[in-house]
Amino acid sequence: MSEYEPTLPAPDHLSEAHTTIWNELVSAIEDNGRELKRSDMPALESLVQATDQMRKMDKVLETVDPFVALGRNGAIQTHPAIGIRLKCWDHIRKLGPQFGLTPKDRTNLNKIEPAKTDDLVLD
Repeated sequence: MSEYEPTLPAPDHLSEAHTTIWNELVSAIEDNGRELKRSDMPALESLVQATDQMRKMDKVLETVDPFVALGRNGAIQTHPAIGIRLKCWDHIRKLGPQFGLTPKDRTNLNKIEPAKTDDLVLD
């Protein structure tokens, strides 16, 4: 079985972990019929970084009680990894629609039809 080769390869500066996530995302996006272009790279890279950070926070939260952390004054608060994870998820949720990452997003992408040359008016 051959390894997946994305039509939009990961930038050289990405780490091995980020390249793996890049390939996962590009594969999913392309499977949904979305053609990626070089202009998508900055947003896709941001999506990769947020996905990686969220996964790292998930690993942290597997090892601690996520709802109990002592603050500076000994007050009980949620673990900081929860806040970081939520910010990452929010970032992913905001970028998802442009890549059609959920069924609803794909429906909205399918509603956008390219302009027909007959419809263009040149003055």
